[in-house]
Amino acid sequence: MGVERYVSNRSRMRLPVLPCGCLALFAGCLLAFAVGFVLLLPSLPGIAAQLIGFRPSGDVDSVFEQANNPAPPTLQNAAPAGQVTLQLGGYGEQILNNSPQLYNFTLGTTGAGTQAVSVTFTEPGLMELCRQRTTLCSNTHPQFRNTQIDLRPGGVVLYADATLPQLGGASQRLGIVLRVDGTGRRFQFVGVDINGGLFTSPPPELSSLVLDFERAANEAVAQVTLETGGSLYALSRIFIDDSVATLILE
Repeated sequence: MGVERYVSNRSRMRLPVLPCGCLALFAGCLLAFAVGFVLLLPSLPGIAAQLIGFRPSGDVDSVFEQANNPAPPTLQNAAPAGQVTLQLGGYGEQILNNSPQLYNFTLGTTGAGTQAVSVTFTEPGLMELCRQRTTLCSNTHPQFRNTQIDLRPGGVVLYADATLPQLGGASQRLGIVLRVDGTGRRFQFVGVDINGGLFTSPPPELSSLVLDFERAANEAVAQVTLETGGSLYALSRIFIDDSVATLILE
């Protein structure tokens, strides 16, 4: 009698069977949610940036498409320079020799007959110099890792995995977008690159960090001098394209 009652109770406890149409609807909703999440995922950092105060301002590529980017002058009577000493102000000095994959130094004269040095850096050359002179490119900085220097026509984007309290402590790939200004001797902050989108008007808690980047870049450039063959040369103008940064020093 007890066994029959148990079997009877089990039969009454069967789960309801959903009609095939309901199962298909449920599966369709689940698939739509998954696809929507995947499509939205690349936009999430940009959405978060807007929530903390950034303003979307187009895309980063357009910044450099519109940049005034003259070609560097060709020095006359050009010849390779020997060993040079590069003075970087507060970042110390670096003794360098020509290395085609990293940097090249050429002595010559300008069209006006002024003695000058043309210094050409590739992206790996700039990264090597940055690693030796700063903590930003050596993965020893407390807030920035995996730094990358991306040269663009008329400017540069400094990328890093940033871990900032202002971003909730999570690591986020960010790029500081800098453009050579009209003087040809300074960098101007344009905005922040997040997944290729340009975001401007950083919130107050991040604006000081951005200004520090801009200030550090300009201080380094302003203090650049080069000594070779007993002569000292100071920066005259910066030229940048997709692959190299060229400094003319006179």
